[in-house]
Amino acid sequence: MPRGYRSVIVVAVGFLAVLPVGYALQPEQPQLTGDSGYQEQAASYRAGGAQCEPSAIARLAARKRADKAGACEQAEEQHREAANNLIEARRSASAADASAIATYQQARIAAWATALGLATLLAAIAAAWFAKRAADETMRSANIAEDNAQDTIRALAIAARNADTAQAHVDVATRTAERQLRAYVYLDNARVTDVGPVSKGRELEFFFEFKNYGSTPATNVTLFAGYSFDEIPLTLMPVFQNPTKCFDIPPTGVLQNKQKIPFAVSALQKISEMKHAVYVYARVVYTTYDLERTTQIFIYSYGDDIGRQQMRPYPDNNYAT
Repeated sequence: MPRGYRSVIVVAVGFLAVLPVGYALQPEQPQLTGDSGYQEQAASYRAGGAQCEPSAIARLAARKRADKAGACEQAEEQHREAANNLIEARRSASAADASAIATYQQARIAAWATALGLATLLAAIAAAWFAKRAADETMRSANIAEDNAQDTIRALAIAARNADTAQAHVDVATRTAERQLRAYVYLDNARVTDVGPVSKGRELEFFFEFKNYGSTPATNVTLFAGYSFDEIPLTLMPVFQNPTKCFDIPPTGVLQNKQKIPFAVSALQKISEMKHAVYVYARVVYTTYDLERTTQIFIYSYGDDIGRQQMRPYPDNNYAT
C-alpha cells in the first residue's frame, strides 16, 4: 500500500477513536421538574371556604357578619399573597431550568470542543511523526543516492582504467600488427664490375638492389642515388640530390639501379693502391601504414674488391627506419 494511503487511514482511525471520547465527555442531562408538582386551582375555589360566600355571610347576625367578613378578607389577602409567591416561585424555577439547559448545552459544546482539540492534537502529532518519517526516508534516500553515485564514480573509474588498458592492448596489437605487416625495404644486393677497357682507361659498372621484405607494399617510393671517386677516408660526406620517383614496391618486389662510369688508368691505380675508393650512396624514402620510412646505404670498394665484385658498408652511414 502506498505511504500516502497509510497516512490517510491512520488519520481517519484517529478521528474515529476521538468519537467515543467526545461521547464520554458529554454531561449528564439535567432533571427539570417544571410544573410537575403544580395543581391547577378549581374555578369554584374561594378563600376562606364556603362560609365566605356572600349569601352565607348575609345570613349571619350583624355583629358576626362583620367579624366573618373581616376574616374572609384576611383569608383572601393570604390567598392572594400565596398565589403571588407561587407565581414568583414558578418564574424562578423556569429561569433555573433555562439556566440548566444553557449550561448543559455549553457543557456539550465544550465536550465536543475538547474531543476535537484532542483530535487536532493527534493529527498534529501524526503529521509531525509522518514528517519525521518522511525526513528519515528522504535522508536514507539521499544516503542511498550518494552511495550509488560513489559506486557509479568508482565503476566509471574502473571502466575508464579498463578502457585505457583495452586501448593500450589495442595499441600494442596494432603496433605489433604494423610491425609484422609493414613494408621493410632493405639493401639486398650490391656489386661493382669491371666491364672492360675504354679510351684511356676502363669502365666500371655499379649495381645495387633494394627488396621489400615486408607483407604490404611500399608506396610513394623516392630514390636518391649517387657515385663518387674520393680519398680514403672521406673528408666530406656526399649530399643526396636528384630524387627519382619510383613505382611502388610490392612484397618481395625489388628496386634496382645500374650505372656505368669510365675511370682513367691513374684513378684505377690509386684504387688498386687503396689510396682512393669508389663510393656508392643511396637513400630510399617510402610510405607504409601512413608513416614515412627511410633506408640509407653508403658503400665503397677499393683494392682487390673490384676484382671480386665486392662492396663493403662505410662505417656509421647505413640505417633503416
